[in-house]
Amino acid sequence: MEGVKSSLQSLAFVNSARSESNPAASTFGRRSVTDAGDNSPPPKRFMRDNSNKTVPSDSPLSARDIEYSDNHTDTRALIGGKGMFLSVMQQANIPVPPFKVIDTLMIAKLEQHLFPSACLVPFLPDIIQKWSGESCSLKQLHTIITELPHQQQSEWLKGLSRFIASEDFYQQVKNTRVAVEIGERYHTLQQQSKGAACIIRSSGVEEDCFGDAQAGRFDSRVHGDGDILKTCLQVLSSAYRPQVCPSGRVKPIALIMQQCIRCQLGGVVISHSSLHDDTIQVEYAPGQPRGAV
Repeated sequence: MEGVKSSLQSLAFVNSARSESNPAASTFGRRSVTDAGDNSPPPKRFMRDNSNKTVPSDSPLSARDIEYSDNHTDTRALIGGKGMFLSVMQQANIPVPPFKVIDTLMIAKLEQHLFPSACLVPFLPDIIQKWSGESCSLKQLHTIITELPHQQQSEWLKGLSRFIASEDFYQQVKNTRVAVEIGERYHTLQQQSKGAACIIRSSGVEEDCFGDAQAGRFDSRVHGDGDILKTCLQVLSSAYRPQVCPSGRVKPIALIMQQCIRCQLGGVVISHSSLHDDTIQVEYAPGQPRGAV
């Protein structure tokens, strides 16, 4: 680890050639973090240093080391993986854009809210064969789905996902206490971020785990005009996709409301330690820098 820390204190990105035997192995560019104090030629730079144009930090990198282990079970259960890591960084005085959490307890209240069963018919035509009550909740439907054959589970989950993102479900929950609280937290965030654009991000309880980041499985949406609740429900609906619900079981999720920052470079960056030496490999996929968090 001393070698890694030494390398990190003088960041220099150098080109790492793609394997000749498999030129299509990855669409990611790859860079290594190496010690800039060696006698090798200056590395070719592929990106400008935009750190002074995003979220600056005056503290040296060595002073921002975080002793961390994924033992925050209670925190993860309440605010999900993404929310937990944002909180850890905030507590370590690492600058992060302002954010508010819609925790799993608030989401559970939405899922427990009763609505007329007839609302589901356009999305689940065979609901009347499985449910005879005049009203039901998403939570009650969770149990039914786990008891269905696999093919039906997939169909029901797709139907519920569409229902949650629909105007029908929004109309059923827009006046609930939890909907009002979501609006209040959004208003507070807007005051903190001085009206900057806001993105709604998923924060599943099992998301961003070590060894299983679940990257790309859930939606994130930049909020436009209208009620923030609608954007939240669109992101929540992605937690009902069949591919993220093994055995038909919908997993707990929280949502993050976070300020978008101005950026000049967009995309996804993934870092990992080399198995052969003390360098850190950094892979990146460039994207449109409309907004970043």
